[in-house]
Amino acid sequence: MCGIVGIVGQNYNSEYNIRKMNQSQYHRGPDDDGYYSDPRNVFSLGMTRLSIIDLENGAQPFKIDDDNLIIIFNGEIFNANEIREELEIKGENFISNNSDTEVILRLYKNYGFDFLDKLNGMFSFVIFDKRKRKLFIVRDRFGIKPLYYYTSNNDFIFSSELKAILKVIDKPSIDDQSFFHFSTLRYTPLEKTIYQNINKLLPGHYLVLDVDKCSFEIKKWWSISFNINLGKS
Repeated sequence: MCGIVGIVGQNYNSEYNIRKMNQSQYHRGPDDDGYYSDPRNVFSLGMTRLSIIDLENGAQPFKIDDDNLIIIFNGEIFNANEIREELEIKGENFISNNSDTEVILRLYKNYGFDFLDKLNGMFSFVIFDKRKRKLFIVRDRFGIKPLYYYTSNNDFIFSSELKAILKVIDKPSIDDQSFFHFSTLRYTPLEKTIYQNINKLLPGHYLVLDVDKCSFEIKKWWSISFNINLGKS
C-alpha cells in the first residue's frame, strides 16, 4: 500500500502543502517518500511508498525518457513480468530490476492512453507527460485503490485519502445530497463524497488534466460485460 498526492494551481501549490499532504498518508508507505515540482511552479506531486518490489531501484516519482515521463503509483501489477518481456522485445531498455512502476510508464510511452487493457492488477497512478503538459490519472477496474480529487477556482488537488486534501484546503461544506445518501445507505454512492467539490475518480475511469489550463476531462476505460448464452435453458 502506498499513497499518492498532487496539487495543480497557484492557490495551494507549495512545497509546504505537498509535504503536509504526503505526511498525512505516511501510514500508507513508511519506507520512502518522494516529490516532484514542476519547473514552471504550476503543480507538485508527492508519494509515500511501501517498498515491496525492487527495493533499491523502484523509488518514486519514477522518471524515464530524459525525465519527460514521470509517474507516481499506488498498487501492484500482477502481470508485470510478462509485459516487461514484451516491451524488451520491442526494444525498451529497463533501468530497474523488476519494478512494475517502470512497466506502467514504458507501456504509456509505447501505447499512449490505449495500454490500460494490458494491465492485470490493482492500481491508481498518475503519469505526467512533460511534452504534452498533461497529467494522466487512472483508477483500476473495480476501484480497489482509492483516488479522491478536489476542484475549485482553477485548482485541482488529488490524493489517495480524502483527509490529505482536507489538510490544505479551507474546510469544505457538507454536500446535502451526499449526507442524505450516507444517512440512508451508510455510504456515498458513485463519484460523490460527503463534501462539496471533492469527488472520487470512479472505478474503471481515467482523468486527463491540462496542468497549464487546469482543465480536465474524465473518460470510462473499462466496464464489466456479460456474455449471455441464449442456447442454454
